[in-house]
Amino acid sequence: GLVKALEGSSIKDKDACLNIIKNTPNDAQRKEKLKRLGGGIPYATMLKELYPPLRMVNLRIEYTIKKMN
Repeated sequence: GLVKALEGSSIKDKDACLNIIKNTPNDAQRKEKLKRLGGGIPYATMLKELYPPLRMVNLRIEYTIKKMN
């Protein structure tokens, strides 16, 4: 989801971010590289604009209340 969101965005250094995400398999290393890129501005923008919708979860709960005798 992040790659798709990033591809559709106008974030500064978007191509460099995509390159890091696609070519750095280690999560911790990927995060550090993104934080260092462009003084951290692209990463901060991603945290603010791209991550929240990706973290959102919609949940619907249905239940039936049994009649008590």
